[in-house]
Amino acid sequence: MLTNLSNTRALKDYSDYDMIAFASDVKFQNWVLDRTESEYWEEVLSFYPHKAKEMERARNLLLSIDFKIQKPKDEVIEQHLRNALQVIEDKRPATVIHFKKWGWAAAVMVVFAAGYWLIRNTVTEKDQQAASAPLLVEDLVPGGERAILTLADGTRVILDSADNGQLATQGNATVIKLDDGQLSYKGSGGHGAGSGQVLYNTISTPAGGVYQLVLSDGTKVWLNALSSLKFPAVFTGRERRVELKGEGYFEVTSNAAQPFFVSAGDMDVRVVGTHFNVKAYWDDLIFQTTLLEGKVEVSGEKEKVDITPGQQARMNVKVKNIKKVKEVNINDVMAWKNGEFFFEETELKDALRTLSRWYDFDVEYSEDFEPIYIYGSISRNKNLSEVLKILEASGIHFRIERMKNINRLVVLK
Repeated sequence: MLTNLSNTRALKDYSDYDMIAFASDVKFQNWVLDRTESEYWEEVLSFYPHKAKEMERARNLLLSIDFKIQKPKDEVIEQHLRNALQVIEDKRPATVIHFKKWGWAAAVMVVFAAGYWLIRNTVTEKDQQAASAPLLVEDLVPGGERAILTLADGTRVILDSADNGQLATQGNATVIKLDDGQLSYKGSGGHGAGSGQVLYNTISTPAGGVYQLVLSDGTKVWLNALSSLKFPAVFTGRERRVELKGEGYFEVTSNAAQPFFVSAGDMDVRVVGTHFNVKAYWDDLIFQTTLLEGKVEVSGEKEKVDITPGQQARMNVKVKNIKKVKEVNINDVMAWKNGEFFFEETELKDALRTLSRWYDFDVEYSEDFEPIYIYGSISRNKNLSEVLKILEASGIHFRIERMKNINRLVVLK
């Protein structure tokens, strides 16, 4: 399956890729080991920001092995590929986080499958234990304003380190980083201006990153962590349409002649001018649109509903049906934008998933873990240790570990 992007380049569908798949991908290994294919993988990262952790794990795996770039004969590659696929099929773990338990041999086979020749594959048991032993981490700090802007030609701009002022020109729009840090698109001709090719840009936030931008029509967007927004530099035609992955809050400039659409997976939100929040993370079972002001229409494959302020439309990702919730807690929905975590009868696993997007960690639970529901609000400006102390009032304890570049939160009874 190929995904067509704005600059006519095509990306493979990486939505189901895990660490093993990335490590076995020839293009990916060319990028990590030969420093080629850079533009391609930078675009993959901007289009699939939620795969950053899997790509980092695969990169660390490849870099942990010594290579000589000497391609063996084709028949040798074919044989190693068959062997590797068999090993992967027989020994694939339930979760990627336990990959190290495979040991060195399986890692070697994955690399052989990609056609690289291993120089050294002898590691003592003591070395393996030392390499896989986690380090205890005292604390993790909160996130901040961090994002990457990908222009129509594939150029990437790290916004948190970019200087204020004009960053680029995209067709009839000037891209400016304002003094307050937010990104602004200034169109030369107002609503619907522009002609010729439509140039699409994408802004992506990492784990622990948030960012604000103003689109060319004056619409304001706030992006939460691990989110991305694809949008035209200048809106043309009969509608204004953007594509969201993750979570974003929108204050849409009114223009009845050019309605505004937010596409989030199979969910479409149609507005004219209004304030609303869309939450559609890749690992969410329910996509949500919550209205604060105005009126919106939310549609899916099977049905559509209208919601008014204080209401929420929820789409079940699996069955695609949409349900209207007439009363929701706006404080809960908008807590992230207001600098808080807000939990109201929230299952602990859901709460930790929210925290993991802000502090950038994986979670490991004990086998006998039982559901716990929590209440309360916590500032997003606190270090993780302070947040965990509050959560430990529920009787659960935590330990923060680090293995290579991956932080892991272990939930203890």
